[in-house]
Amino acid sequence: MALSTMTVAAVAKGNFQAQGLVSEVQRSGDAITFRFVGRIQLVYSSGAIDPQAPQKLIEFESASVLIHVAGWIQRYNPTEAAEQPDTELTYTTLAALAKSERLVVLSVDNPSLTFSNTGSPVQVSGTYVYARESGR
Repeated sequence: MALSTMTVAAVAKGNFQAQGLVSEVQRSGDAITFRFVGRIQLVYSSGAIDPQAPQKLIEFESASVLIHVAGWIQRYNPTEAAEQPDTELTYTTLAALAKSERLVVLSVDNPSLTFSNTGSPVQVSGTYVYARESGR
């Protein structure tokens, strides 16, 4: 009997931060996908637009996820669509970070997380990724 893995997506408007290693960077048109292995933190509010809603923290000390970036927004403006996506610059940056095999700090705008049926994160989708070498 074969077992299948069910995934469930959760959309979270919040502060997505991660620290770890980047690899397997790929580009297809305006979409970028890469593997991230490391620590993930997501602070989010369960209230739709209520600033008084309590904030919650999801933390994974050790995760291995695919991160997919598409539907680009303007840099530092998560509600405005990008007229010219930063695909080339972002791809070049991520590829260089992957090649260096150094610790990376990244954040993702408009994150959507997909979890396995065991509760482990397996994919993160977003509309912009900010990445830099850790310690700078």
